[in-house]
Amino acid sequence: MSVENSLRRSFSKHANTEFVILKSSDEPYDDNQLNSFRNKIWTRLKDVRGYFDYNSQTETNGTGGERQGYDAVAEILFDEIESIADQLDQTCRIYKGTLSPDSQITEDLAKKAWRIEKFLPAKQSGNFSVVVIGLKLPENGNQVMLK
Repeated sequence: MSVENSLRRSFSKHANTEFVILKSSDEPYDDNQLNSFRNKIWTRLKDVRGYFDYNSQTETNGTGGERQGYDAVAEILFDEIESIADQLDQTCRIYKGTLSPDSQITEDLAKKAWRIEKFLPAKQSGNFSVVVIGLKLPENGNQVMLK
């Protein structure tokens, strides 16, 4: 067994989180509506497994050392998202958990999903690669994350 296959199997076996990748698009344009009042239409791109780490923020900025950038990191096998890689951008969100296949994705559910803030350097060994995504919760007022 090759090193890549061993790493891939170990990653899949020990992944600690289920993710649902969501993508937004604007509803069709209506002459009686302003752009700011157009609703988002959320669609499910793919369900994947991976690692989730909330205490992973390492970027600092400014003299006070305040944290900037992202709040958490998701690590997902590239093989899992290769089919949707060209659709992944900052209009996507990653929902941590599972959703039934027939459930409708509402704006309230999308508000609970993590925003994709940035794509971090991938971890790679041969043809085995892991996509690392910096995540940020949507900001609606003051939020407190309890552990």
